[in-house]
Amino acid sequence: MKRRSRQWLAAVTMMLCGAGFARADGAPDEIRIGQTLPYSGALSGFGVIGRVEEAFFEKINSEGGINGRKIKFISRTTPTPRPRRSSKPASWSSRTKS
Repeated sequence: MKRRSRQWLAAVTMMLCGAGFARADGAPDEIRIGQTLPYSGALSGFGVIGRVEEAFFEKINSEGGINGRKIKFISRTTPTPRPRRSSKPASWSSRTKS
């Protein structure tokens, strides 16, 4: 259990550190925050984090933003590798009995 807790903490930390924070040059009344998370594929469970963060930033914006500046949250999905198919069934069907 202790190992799984450390793995979970490491995964969450890496995702949060991957989030970018930058001020938009063209819009001084807007704060842009961007991140990438796997919203589909085998790791889509981590996409819940992005949806919760989006709801949080919408709440902040509805309350007036940060010092009067609205937050523009940009979240993109990361491509996850597709599982590889085994070549075993193909080799089984091509065998001939002797």
